[in-house]
Amino acid sequence: MTTKAQPELPTAPAAATPLKICCYAQTTRRKTLQIAHLIEMCGAENVLVVSAEEGLNTIASRLTVPANVIAVANLDEFRAGFPRLTEFAKGDPSRWIAIDGGTQIADWVGNNQLANADRFYENFARGLPAPAGLEAYKRYVGRDGELNTMQIYGRIGRDMENMLAAWKTLPCNLYANFWEDCTVNNGFKAEPPYGPDVPGKVGLKAVIGAFDFVLRLTLNANDKLCAQTRTSPMALCKTREDQFAGVIVPPEIVDFRLDDFIRLVKPQTND
Repeated sequence: MTTKAQPELPTAPAAATPLKICCYAQTTRRKTLQIAHLIEMCGAENVLVVSAEEGLNTIASRLTVPANVIAVANLDEFRAGFPRLTEFAKGDPSRWIAIDGGTQIADWVGNNQLANADRFYENFARGLPAPAGLEAYKRYVGRDGELNTMQIYGRIGRDMENMLAAWKTLPCNLYANFWEDCTVNNGFKAEPPYGPDVPGKVGLKAVIGAFDFVLRLTLNANDKLCAQTRTSPMALCKTREDQFAGVIVPPEIVDFRLDDFIRLVKPQTND
């Protein structure tokens, strides 16, 4: 008895797979400059930049399509502008959305919840009704009558998960940068490994899970910009080489440029 061979299922080319890249670093580590390299490779008309930190002055000469630059000053403005990101992404899956200031946006998410909790608790402590729309915050009051901050950070983490899920499902490529921070607290001070600076452990896991590549940018002894790509005692990183056949990402990339990195993981990328 012979078994009929099953037809091979078509595989989408790597170029059609949206690429999600996160870089985190201290200040002056050229996180924003990577957007300029991205524009050099793809053209300003194919890169939509969201600025949450008013930090685009260093690459202003590359931002030649004003309609493709969205400046946001708070969480409401970011949320209001998100449909523009979706519209831009649907136009062409080879396009890029660059978010400059991921930590600032994450802080807005956290501060929104903490501010709501404070507003609720001010009334609760005075025996007054909860402000309209904030009645649910009563769940965060413990038996001792105090706010349970850890539970609030859990809510912040869920908000981060929801926001990053929306980023992850954008049908185009995504680059986002974050500040870096220590991720371990030994009870006295924060210690490495470094990771993207976002509120809470749940928020940190959400960031790591949302991107194919999470890279730490730093300077070596020769003042060369380096990207660390492997998790170590000093850095939380991530690579998804399994999604990009034949790609081998070295543990450290010296003279890092985002456009060169994209060509490494997507060799067929057109200039």
